[in-house]
Amino acid sequence: MKLGRAPAMAKGLALLATLAMAPGCGEKIPYPPATPKAAGEGRPSAPAQAAEAPAQAQAAVRPIAIIRTPEGSFIVSARPGDSQVTTRRETGLATLAADGKLSVVKVVAETARAAPGAPESRLGRLMRFADGKVVEIVLPEKEDRPDLAAVAKADPDLAASFYYREALVPIAMSGTQAAYLLGIDGFLGGAHPTAQRRLVVVDIATGSLVQPPSMFAGRDLSTEVLGAALTTACTRRPAGIAPAEGRGGETAWIVGLAHDVESCAGQIRIARIPSSVPELPQPPAVPGPGDDGALRLSEAVSVGPVADWRFRSAGGSAVLLMANDRSDRVSSPWEGGSSRKLLGVSRELRFWNPGMAAPVVLGRASSILSVEWASGDAG
Repeated sequence: MKLGRAPAMAKGLALLATLAMAPGCGEKIPYPPATPKAAGEGRPSAPAQAAEAPAQAQAAVRPIAIIRTPEGSFIVSARPGDSQVTTRRETGLATLAADGKLSVVKVVAETARAAPGAPESRLGRLMRFADGKVVEIVLPEKEDRPDLAAVAKADPDLAASFYYREALVPIAMSGTQAAYLLGIDGFLGGAHPTAQRRLVVVDIATGSLVQPPSMFAGRDLSTEVLGAALTTACTRRPAGIAPAEGRGGETAWIVGLAHDVESCAGQIRIARIPSSVPELPQPPAVPGPGDDGALRLSEAVSVGPVADWRFRSAGGSAVLLMANDRSDRVSSPWEGGSSRKLLGVSRELRFWNPGMAAPVVLGRASSILSVEWASGDAG
């Protein structure tokens, strides 16, 4: 992959990179407990409450859910049997290891300039933070990164216009596999700038790159996805395969189709692969929002409008991405073709546990990539 081969940079990539690399907030925010039940509905007596207090005080606060979004991971924690929850936000995509320790994969940006006054160049690195260690997840593109100083020395007259930019944006997840959109744009001389796109799939639990499943070997995915439009489509070159969650937690295999015509360099189409075998696990069979956008969490609790949601189980804990109005909804990663905005508008993110009078607000996000429910949690 050499940088002098492709034309113009796709619009908006710098904004995507800024959103993906923005720092998160590590502050813990306590939320009030659920409204107590009325007398006679199972509330323990005062002596029983007093006896339980020491045990609850000694119980450790532990994560009950990790909500991954393009803007970072929201970690919701509570003591066993306690209705009060706390939350903190981590930049990057987080997961819990079997020993209960947290590991996070983050995008770390490094900036430079080919010469004084030249446009800013940016390298995006995937780094895994776990067990007190930081390890880079090395992408093949690293070998093709230019030496900006050497390039500027070779052509000092043009150095003021040289730039090279990488962006890594998480756009989909399923389980611990995360799909990042890698974008490379640059100009290092020649007739035109360069622009390239592909999907990078990483297992955030191990920090390893994930190769396309063997079940797709030999399949003509471009033809399967585009059909008769193959001959006229400019985004038709397979550029990565990944499992993904859509609205409500629906899962599917997706393929990135990158540009195959120079006039649309830098574009990519994210499409659902038809007839995928084996099928991915699907979410619990829980009714979604009604025509008015309202979602029923229990007999007594209904909220809306809701743009996207995840349930742990029927009648169990829920994560909600609230809609900005009744017509607002989250698009699944494979909806909208090449023109779909990969990062949507900001929306309020909420969490609900059975027994709560209302969901609590966690922060804001553009979409829900996936939710990891802690094992042993009864919600």
